Amino acid sequence: MALSASNASMLAVVWNDIPYNISVETRPCPAIINSTDAIIRLSSAFICGTDLHIYHGLYGSNQPGWIVGHEGVGYVESVGDGLHSHEVRDYLVVPDNSGDRPIPV
Repeated sequence: MALSASNASMLAVVWNDIPYNISVETRPCPAIINSTDAIIRLSSAFICGTDLHIYHGLYGSNQPGWIVGHEGVGYVESVGDGLHSHEVRDYLVVPDNSGDRPIPV
């Protein structure tokens, strides 16, 4: 994930490579890298089984400080030049299937 060149920041749930150790931290906002990328500003996030596996230390990144979370509902904040299926301000469900596009609500 490329980070925004501006000083903008966001809150993120972070796994610290220690079982039962997840925190909320301030991190730089993401930026568009590829022409088909989109940035979604979440208004609600969900917890799933994968999140619980991460919390228990059974699954996760080998790099501490890994931002977790992959399901939610929110608004499209920005899109790459090659993304034509969604527009800024669209309201979307971001499902757990990484191969699927977000579903308009």
